Amino acid sequence: MGAESNKDSEADMASRKKLISTLLIVAVLVLGFLGWVYWNRFQDIFELQDEIVRLKEREDELREQISSLEEKLARRNDLDYFETLAKEELGLVYPEAEEG
Repeated sequence: MGAESNKDSEADMASRKKLISTLLIVAVLVLGFLGWVYWNRFQDIFELQDEIVRLKEREDELREQISSLEEKLARRNDLDYFETLAKEELGLVYPEAEEG
């Protein structure tokens, strides 16, 4: 009986080793898959954060353009501004200035 008991014990040990190695392989595969999935998610998050930074910079540029255009719009009825513009950029003068 000792020989049979020894064979059963060896068979049990062999099956346990197979089971443990199979479970380890499955665990490694599952962890690898989860790591891959989460890594892709993190890459997406990093790309979106970069895009947010770029969009905020673009928003700042557009706000500056809006401010500049609002200033120009406010000057559209300023006669002194147009007079200065006509003199400096177009070289215009009043007709009486030429006579004197």
